[in-house]
Amino acid sequence: MSELLAALLISRAFDARPQGEEFTDFHVEFDDMFGGTAVEGELKRAISLLERTAIIGPSGGGKTSVADYVLASLDDTDLAPIVITVAMDAHEVVEDPRRFMQHLVNVISRQAKAANQLSEKERTELLKGATGTQELPARAVQIGGKGGVDVWVAHGELARDVTTTVSGGSIDRPAGEIQDQLTQVMEVIRSHELSPVLIFDDSDAFTRTAGGQDRTPLVAGFFGPALGTVVGLGIGIVAMVHDSYLELDAYQRLEVEIFEARVPLPRFDDPPMLGRLFERRIESVGLGAAPGDVFTNDALIELLNLYGGEKVQGNLRATVTIAQRALSDSVGAGHEQITAEAIATAASAEGAVAGSGS
Repeated sequence: MSELLAALLISRAFDARPQGEEFTDFHVEFDDMFGGTAVEGELKRAISLLERTAIIGPSGGGKTSVADYVLASLDDTDLAPIVITVAMDAHEVVEDPRRFMQHLVNVISRQAKAANQLSEKERTELLKGATGTQELPARAVQIGGKGGVDVWVAHGELARDVTTTVSGGSIDRPAGEIQDQLTQVMEVIRSHELSPVLIFDDSDAFTRTAGGQDRTPLVAGFFGPALGTVVGLGIGIVAMVHDSYLELDAYQRLEVEIFEARVPLPRFDDPPMLGRLFERRIESVGLGAAPGDVFTNDALIELLNLYGGEKVQGNLRATVTIAQRALSDSVGAGHEQITAEAIATAASAEGAVAGSGS
């Protein structure tokens, strides 16, 4: 059995969802792989200027990972990245501007209330971790036995001030009152010398509507009237855009009005470049190995064909998951490298069709 493959398996180096330090250690910048500054560099610039930004790519293509990585690597710690989910909520949340604004207020209120439960020691530890590589500033962090706490709201008395601002008010109140309250919340955050950035990290998931429902109203509602309610707040916005939205007339008309910056994710088109995706993960075990020591060339070709094929469709998370399964199978079989056959078997087990798109 290969010592290298066993070490990779034990260290979970091919985990498709690395967390904390593993995430920042394993992320390979698109800018490094493809050259230039069109992805991480452009997103860093746009977020620093609080521009409204669309990150464009397929499901699992790396949109959220790129946003998390850039937010974690920004030298400017004066940002308040607020993660807002929309895809799993009632359709009215994205189609009705009043419901959408109330949803924003409710999410921010829950985050503030969670932070209010922290002791001073827990608050200090959370903020200390966020200034290094241990925590991702746009992700809720588990503290002791408590639920997830968002890093941005743990600063000073911010949680208390936000909670005071959002307390009271009927859920059925007029849109104008909710808009005023949302504006006040953003002012409170700014008063603590933080710049709010709303991160809509699942706004690319309107493709997964139940029963083959027409997604156009959801896309048009969210990227039109819903986001329109926060355009005038002077805050940063990062929204995930599924690349299939680009084909919708409704989205095309709204994109220019809503977004000031676009960050399309490039696609891998050759085996060595795909191998670089695993490079840092392989280096992490400290055996001086390279992708060519782990994968046969045919294995990388097979993995690339899957990545570009009809089933995987550019989903990097699914691609890494297939590689992880092939790694486990190869260790179990005592192989020295991951072969094309191992990739094909793993793809079949994961529900993908090996060789599709070749």
